[in-house]
Amino acid sequence: MTPSLTLRTLVATAIHAPNARAAPSFALPSVCRYYSQAKPSTRKSTAPLREATRHRKNATNTAVGAGISSDGTILAQGGNTQGDPPLYEVKPPWYIKWMWVLVGTTVIWTGTASELVWNEWTQRVVTANPDDPSREKIDYVPRPIYQRAALCGFIIFGGVACAAGLFLVRARTVTRLVLRGNDVTISTWGDWRGRGRVVEKQLCTIQGGNSARAEEMTLNVVGVRGRYRVSLKGASVNGRPGGVWDVRRGLQGHWHGVALRGKWVEGASEGEWS
Repeated sequence: MTPSLTLRTLVATAIHAPNARAAPSFALPSVCRYYSQAKPSTRKSTAPLREATRHRKNATNTAVGAGISSDGTILAQGGNTQGDPPLYEVKPPWYIKWMWVLVGTTVIWTGTASELVWNEWTQRVVTANPDDPSREKIDYVPRPIYQRAALCGFIIFGGVACAAGLFLVRARTVTRLVLRGNDVTISTWGDWRGRGRVVEKQLCTIQGGNSARAEEMTLNVVGVRGRYRVSLKGASVNGRPGGVWDVRRGLQGHWHGVALRGKWVEGASEGEWS
């Protein structure tokens, strides 16, 4: 007899025969078994609650624009690539590694050159010698202000252009490419460590590197002005370093397409390492 049936029998007995007494040997063990089986475990009841809370938090983060990496880590839409295996990665070239030194040198050179031009750029002036009219007196006087200002402006413009060019190269030289589903995270040397721009793979076109001397490819993104430089020398694909042609073949193979006149040819074979 089940505990629920036993409890129902006791209730019916109490209603129809309130003065009757149930047998203790039968009723007490049944009631004890009923409550011992019906009482839930505290440890089991809190686990689903914690699990539901965790899933609710994940769903909330995803709803506000979060992404999920391959290991389940929630990532912000800004493109955090830490923890994800990069498809492409390269070490910084010398001009990127020493960029701040080059920028500082450019600033010092620009300031020094401008100061010398403004204060020391003179012209020769021949005048009569008041002591001896038969002889000429040669003096060096500063050139006109418009000449010195024009040359100083040209020097300053050149220095600013060089510094801006260094920053532009830094912002357009790719250091990491991470494929995550149909999205590509493009990280450059101008980004904070582990971050980059997230775009759809179908909006990207990688091309170049076809000649024997080519040591870089270009990555074009629809809607983004300019191109990204992808260096093939000293780079690695999926953590495996290789030559220029190996890296090029690995990039095109894992990209599932080969760039041909700005279009994609689908169904390309995976890049094999020689």
